[in-house]
Amino acid sequence: MYTGNDELTGGAEQALEWVDASTLAVEEKAGLRRFVERFADRTFYRDDEATLDEWGAEALVIYPRSVTDYRRVLAFVEPEAEVVAVFEAGTPAHQDDPELPSREYYIGLFGYSGAEDLMPRLVTERHRLLPVAYVPDTGESTLGVLGDDPTVYEYNVEDLLEVLRSGAPIEEGLQRAFDSYAAMLAAVTSIRVIDF
Repeated sequence: MYTGNDELTGGAEQALEWVDASTLAVEEKAGLRRFVERFADRTFYRDDEATLDEWGAEALVIYPRSVTDYRRVLAFVEPEAEVVAVFEAGTPAHQDDPELPSREYYIGLFGYSGAEDLMPRLVTERHRLLPVAYVPDTGESTLGVLGDDPTVYEYNVEDLLEVLRSGAPIEEGLQRAFDSYAAMLAAVTSIRVIDF
């Protein structure tokens, strides 16, 4: 969520400096470095605390540290564009059927505002399941974090709501996708800027 602050954007060299200066664990830094090096020709950005707080208030969400700790180091690429990402084969976020197109995800911090978002918003509020990436239009796959657990889970919102309606614990509707937000970015193999 870019705010126009030049200290929050930079090229690959600057992004690698952010990663190296962070207090993240070595393996987390390695994942972010992999992402930066894979897309070295892009503009990178990170979030600051004030922006995270402001955006969370607007989206009616308190973003957990399991996401914000990473996004304060490195959020994503191309801060002023609509970008979708594809994940590497072998991950739950990848479409493994060669007959179907690759799943393209928006990556970011999302909240809920309209009446149509009531049930997913209740899932976020009651279970602290926060979406961090989703497949636009189809809704076939969403990636999210559960509270302060850094693990990124893959789920289908409609299927998850059915699990909850049945009285089963939320975990039964989630599939482990990545160990963390950093691991998620490390698994991005391609990005595409959407032209409107």
